[in-house]
Amino acid sequence: MMWPNGIKFSDTSLPITHHQRTPDGGFYKDLFINHVGIPITNVGDIRDIPQECRYLYPIYVESSNFWNDKDFLMEPLDIPQSIITDVLNDKARLIFSMVKEGQGFYMDNRLQIIKRQIALLGLKSKHVYFMDGNYRNVEFCTTDNDAGIKALTYNYWEKSIGPMSAEKIEQISSSIKSSNLRNYKFICLNRVARDHRILLVKRLEDHGIDKNTILSLGPQIEMSPFGVNRSDVHQEIIQYFNNPNVCRNVDMPLGSLPNDGIGQIAFELQLNSYINICTETFFDKNKSRLFASEKIWKSIVSMQPMILVAEHGALQILKQKGFKTFNPWIDESYDNEINDHVRFDLIMKEIIRLNKLTHNELATMLAEMLPILLHNAKVYADLFSTSKLEEEILNEIHSTWNTYPV
Repeated sequence: MMWPNGIKFSDTSLPITHHQRTPDGGFYKDLFINHVGIPITNVGDIRDIPQECRYLYPIYVESSNFWNDKDFLMEPLDIPQSIITDVLNDKARLIFSMVKEGQGFYMDNRLQIIKRQIALLGLKSKHVYFMDGNYRNVEFCTTDNDAGIKALTYNYWEKSIGPMSAEKIEQISSSIKSSNLRNYKFICLNRVARDHRILLVKRLEDHGIDKNTILSLGPQIEMSPFGVNRSDVHQEIIQYFNNPNVCRNVDMPLGSLPNDGIGQIAFELQLNSYINICTETFFDKNKSRLFASEKIWKSIVSMQPMILVAEHGALQILKQKGFKTFNPWIDESYDNEINDHVRFDLIMKEIIRLNKLTHNELATMLAEMLPILLHNAKVYADLFSTSKLEEEILNEIHSTWNTYPV
């Protein structure tokens, strides 16, 4: 059986080495099988693919550590010669796939490794794709003359949570329509203590906003250019995080924080607050990167308005996908600010303003936002239940099969 565009996918039952991670079954099932109407039982060994079909050979990258291994700059990946032959004969293509991440191209050796592997394997740039969750992949690799690879974007997290049931949506809608009061003004859950998150938590405490916030912060610090490039901010972050009184995986107002795993939503917390201060994985601007983790989609699924503590232009990505944001109730001009520290200050200014609103005013504001919240819930449900994302990827692969990067 063939995909609608004539490409057939294979499982990776052929021998592989430690260079290639076991594919994420959920991802490959969603992207290459279920959404194009081919039952998983019909996907077999590469040798079973009819001569007239084409296929992809995935090199699945589980961790960014893969791109820091200098050995891959010196030795070819252990890919069966039959696969290489099929690639050279335009029957197959290699695809480096890392859809759970989206770090961009400046944090590691991914560009160098992919280009070097093309040379080591005796291939050309048209033979290889790179795909991860970075929304700037295609733009960067098209406009940067040194990229030399074909890029695709598929963000695993967009479809990792799943929509709420109709009953749950009706329950939340009814509560919002009735302007029911919630106990907290904000929720801000931070699983990993990245520098912009640490500084945000400190600012919330400085202004007493933490008392109105369901708040958590993880136990291990991770720095980025945002916290490193300004010595005063760097010192403030380090001093604060080393303070033994700083919260560590603790919900400060309520006591212990229930498990809020990556693929789970702590509804009892999300729906006990009006606004989600959504702190994304990355904050510092990078021309090769724009990434959205599960946090954004949790906020949308929970029908909460958000203030997005993220990279420049993150709200624009949501709008491009059909979601609506929350201007004029929330001043979202921060999303247009390129300077990271100015953007951070604009975000804090808006949080401080919203914190001055009473619970009654926030409940009324939430009721006014309900049409947008319902719209976003529907857009997400449609995104989750259809094969639009997957078909876009397949069509892009089909249309660029024999093209070289610009």
